[in-house]
Amino acid sequence: MIANKRVAKRYAKSFLYGDAVKKNIAALAEDTKALAGDFGSDSSINEFFTSPLNSRDVKLKVIGNIAKKLEISSITLSLLKLLINKDRMEILTSLAEEFEEISDRINDRIRIKLTTAYEPSVSELEEIAEKLSQYFGKKAVVERSIDPGIVGGFKLEGDGKLIDMSIKGQIRKIISNL
Repeated sequence: MIANKRVAKRYAKSFLYGDAVKKNIAALAEDTKALAGDFGSDSSINEFFTSPLNSRDVKLKVIGNIAKKLEISSITLSLLKLLINKDRMEILTSLAEEFEEISDRINDRIRIKLTTAYEPSVSELEEIAEKLSQYFGKKAVVERSIDPGIVGGFKLEGDGKLIDMSIKGQIRKIISNL
């Protein structure tokens, strides 16, 4: 996985060399994330594209058909063809993550994972996103996660920081101070 991450960084940097691709990074990040999710959730698709038993020509033909049906951008299709030609489809998930990070940097965004014991309302999420945007000085994209085990409160993770204001976290903090 770490090796895939390193290779994905190199591919992302080389693929994003042109200005035309940099302008479309958000779409590229979105496309590769969706495809990586599909490939990750269906082992037969993943196996088809990573197996040496299937010829490169067959893989290219199949990816062309997939791109047409899913209306994938030509930039994303050229990336997929490059990965197939270099026998690197196994890095698609890492590459999607890398494109998302680059897109966030270029578009001045920060991704924050919000974990709560219950599903917050739309207005609560909007207020949280607004406060986080003010705090970080960037547009905050809040990704929700539900964990009834935290009992109440919330946990925020992003930008290498963890803010644990959950009841479970506060109890753990009190116990460690005893």
